[in-house]
Amino acid sequence: MRAVPKFSLLLFLFCGLLSNSLNAQEATPENLMATFIYNFTNYIEWEKPGPDSIFRIAIFGKDKLSKPLHYIASIKKVDQKTIQVIEAENQSELDQSDIIYVSGDHTEMIALFNQQFPEHKSLIISASDDGLEKGAMINFINQKGKIGFEINQTAIKNHGLKVSSRLLKIAVKVI
Repeated sequence: MRAVPKFSLLLFLFCGLLSNSLNAQEATPENLMATFIYNFTNYIEWEKPGPDSIFRIAIFGKDKLSKPLHYIASIKKVDQKTIQVIEAENQSELDQSDIIYVSGDHTEMIALFNQQFPEHKSLIISASDDGLEKGAMINFINQKGKIGFEINQTAIKNHGLKVSSRLLKIAVKVI
C-alpha cells in the first residue's frame, strides 16, 4: 500500500469541512488560506475563552483574504461563537481579536503586536518568507505552487495558547 503524501493528507483534513460550502468557489490561495485559518481554530486552544459570544478574526493590512473569511464567517461558528471578521487599519482595532492575520506588507508590525497583545492571547498568522522569524505563530508558505504552513510552537506557548500535536504533524516546519 502506498503512503499518502503529506500534502494530500493536509488538503483532505483542512478542506474537508468546507468542501460542500465552497464548491461554487475556486480553490485560490486566498480561499485555501481562509479555510486553513478557520480550521486552525479546531487545533489551537485558547487558555481562557472570552466571555462573549463572538470569535474575532482581524486582518491587518490590505489582503485578499477578507472576502473568503467573511464568507466562512457567514456559514460557520467557532465553539458556538459567531465569527466576526475585522479589517483593521490601525492597532487599536486589533484589541480583543482571537486571531490576527498580518498581511505581507505589514509583517514588520508582528513584533509590536506580540508585545502589545499577550494578555489577549491572540494567535498571530502571516504569509511571508520570514514570518516566523518576525514573530508570527503560524506562517503560510507557498512551496512549488502548494500552500502549506509552518508553526512557531514556542511563540504559541508564550501567548498561553496550546497547539494540538495533530496540527504540528502536518506543518511543513515546526520551530
